[in-house]
Amino acid sequence: MTTNDFFNFIQECFSPIENVTYRKMMGEYCIYYRGKLVGELCDNRLLLKRTPSSEILLAGAPLESPYPGSKQLLFSVADPENTEKIRNVFAKMYDEL
Repeated sequence: MTTNDFFNFIQECFSPIENVTYRKMMGEYCIYYRGKLVGELCDNRLLLKRTPSSEILLAGAPLESPYPGSKQLLFSVADPENTEKIRNVFAKMYDEL
């Protein structure tokens, strides 16, 4: 489960980005940008959906599964404090989702 401390850290990192919301689900959190699901917090990891833009903008980011047995569909993002990069990724992903 994602801890409250990690969730609060991510919220603080993303606070400059408009239109980011969260929804708690079974101890984890879904992340929405302008109403579209862009990723999730799972076991204290920031995972974003794979889209053509996220694959380019997050080149080299490892693929990880949100839970055992799931498909590796999400990127693990190591630098959530890079607000401009995340804002750009979300904006590019938005049109692809």
